[in-house]
Amino acid sequence: MSTEPAAPVITDEGTWGAPPPPFQAPPAGRGWRAWLSLSFVIAVALWLSTFSLWQLTGEQLAHATAERALAALSEVDALLVVQETTICEHLAVGGGPAGSVAVEVPGFAVPGLRIAGDAVRCTNGHLDRAALRNALLTQGADALMSRGTDAFHAPDRAPDRTSSLSRIGAVRALLDLLASPLHEWAALLVWPLAIATLLLGGIVVASEQGTQRFARAGLQVAAGALPVLLGAVAVRLLADALAGGPDDLLLQELASITRSLAALPLRDALWLGAGGLAIAIAARVTERAGSRG
Repeated sequence: MSTEPAAPVITDEGTWGAPPPPFQAPPAGRGWRAWLSLSFVIAVALWLSTFSLWQLTGEQLAHATAERALAALSEVDALLVVQETTICEHLAVGGGPAGSVAVEVPGFAVPGLRIAGDAVRCTNGHLDRAALRNALLTQGADALMSRGTDAFHAPDRAPDRTSSLSRIGAVRALLDLLASPLHEWAALLVWPLAIATLLLGGIVVASEQGTQRFARAGLQVAAGALPVLLGAVAVRLLADALAGGPDDLLLQELASITRSLAALPLRDALWLGAGGLAIAIAARVTERAGSRG
């Protein structure tokens, strides 16, 4: 038997049965408010992603990252120990005033670099490895930032084809990313996105009433920070998974560099998300205090 209520019967003597409830239209404005909230969340996520990218590809951080990658690729400390005698003999044969002889270190990842000046000193046959190391990494990083991974090849040699899934390929992909024009694009977009996000946030707050509007806006800010937070955590976990064994120093250093880079958007997302949650909690507390009063 059907459990649905019988339709009402209308006669001259009256109406038998219960009529259906009257039609109720949804509250006006609910649809566009939902789209407005979604747009605000997306705007927050886009701005935070662009801001983090702008920070990651900044000259100072990118240069320091390139130096770390070069040190790992070249095993520069071991390289200078091996080449110490050769370099000191070259300086002795070259003669001339101290610092006037330029030296090229064989085996360094960026070929063709000639280091001179106070960075190349030998005292009683012992090379000042720290000074030469700093000069090599600084000039090598300069070459990478200006030429990308083409700096790994001499002008008269064709580039080696290396898979991006290999260890060397992964390092080169990271360095190409740092040397790409992404920083300029991010710098161009970060302020317009910030202004658009602030405008959308203002509209979200203005479209509601009472302290509840600040709570909703704060939660939406936290929701916008969530994708960046999850992405940064995923990158760190992937770096840990691909780090290799303790004997694979190159992969260990690459994983360490990746974790360091991912820490920046992770920190940004945590601060922004915590700020949004703090606004939401403060608004709820204020609302409850007002209702009790």
